[in-house]
Amino acid sequence: MNNNDAPADRQVDHDQSLPNGLVAEALLRSRRLRDEIFQGHTDGFGEPAWDSMLLLYAAKARGRPAVSVEELLAVTCAPAEIANPYIAWLTSHRLVQREGGDVALTDRGQALMSSYLEQQRLA
Repeated sequence: MNNNDAPADRQVDHDQSLPNGLVAEALLRSRRLRDEIFQGHTDGFGEPAWDSMLLLYAAKARGRPAVSVEELLAVTCAPAEIANPYIAWLTSHRLVQREGGDVALTDRGQALMSSYLEQQRLA
């Protein structure tokens, strides 16, 4: 897959990958802080697909193009029977690709996340 799969206004700006990766990491930390503070009352807050997208973007910005499924499970705080359908959904929407035991953003997923995180960073 290539960046041409993304709309022209959502092309990846590789110069912004690290700053946007830092935004993704901050969003993940914020979600984990929320989980820590609301201990025992977080079952309605779960979004394994979004946590996966944030982790994959942050990892790629730091030079890791793929993340193991086990690491995704740990970060999303979801058991495999919950997280795997989300990974399958992300795959079916061409946002991530699965290769063996690893998951990575597609170019399309990267472009869309870059667009979203850039807007978050500028907000």
